[in-house]
Amino acid sequence: MNHDLDSNASTDSTAPNLDRKPRRLPILRVTFDVALLAIVYFVSKVVCETFGPVKFGFFCHDQRISFPYKESTVPLSMLIIYCVSIPLTFILAIEIILLGINPHERYSVYEYHRCRSARFLIRLAIFFGYYCAFELFILLITMYTKNSVGRLRPYFLSVCQPLYDVDECRIPGAYIANYTCTGGSRERINEARLSFFSGHSSLAFGTAVFTVLYLQHRLVGHIRSRIVVPLIQTLIISTALFVAFTRIFDFKHHWTDVSVGIAVGVFSMLLLCRFVAGFRYRAPREVEAELVALDLEAERKHGEKLNLNNSLRKPQQATSLASNRSFQWAEAYS
Repeated sequence: MNHDLDSNASTDSTAPNLDRKPRRLPILRVTFDVALLAIVYFVSKVVCETFGPVKFGFFCHDQRISFPYKESTVPLSMLIIYCVSIPLTFILAIEIILLGINPHERYSVYEYHRCRSARFLIRLAIFFGYYCAFELFILLITMYTKNSVGRLRPYFLSVCQPLYDVDECRIPGAYIANYTCTGGSRERINEARLSFFSGHSSLAFGTAVFTVLYLQHRLVGHIRSRIVVPLIQTLIISTALFVAFTRIFDFKHHWTDVSVGIAVGVFSMLLLCRFVAGFRYRAPREVEAELVALDLEAERKHGEKLNLNNSLRKPQQATSLASNRSFQWAEAYS
């Protein structure tokens, strides 16, 4: 993990910093990372669209793929808005609040000797940059899995309208391997082969888990209430569950597709946030222990300062007393 851009590098505002100039921002390195991710994404997209999903047959009278086609309750455009707005809103709001209540905290070494607005932009780039990269990783996993598995969606037969030898279906449960789709466009038919696993579920839960971990990482310990953060986290998870459940009752996915999508989104984001971004879980008791330790340390330093002042005053008092006695003796013998 790169600690010069990571939160754990300098969360302590009292950390020693001998540099008097701001550290140069790693613009070249960040540009390279962004370009690399963009190239990987577009190459993957071209490969998946060129070769398309694996084509499998189906069983005669299979009720699991005989559902009617329905429009999505949460279309792709709405999913994109959800995935961008939820984390971005919380990052903007929380970092503005934290810079206001604790202006001396330095989350990154790049914040030293920079104005508050520049520090805010640095934090925004760190957190939202991590999020976008992690969501892209989940998207790549989803794309390659969908095209490699090629599972038929619940509405496949209504879109494909297959033409095949009906004599083959005289045998109960016969498998139809040779057929031709006569309905819908090629893109729509290919889309009907991308059931496993649910991309809406994986991306929505990736968004939710990142936001939940971000709140736990940044907000716990800065507010006194123990209910506010868990309540917000519960609402975020609930919205992701709603997005996932719509894929079932819209006949876009089987329930197993949604379950695996949720698992991929959750565990991928957990691992990435923990081992790449370095997010650390902070329980309320742990925060209280840290605050108590800080209070004890402050009291200890205050006591040492008082002792030092007292030790400095004693020689001065002794010198003053000696000079007074000398003056009195001089007057007595004069």
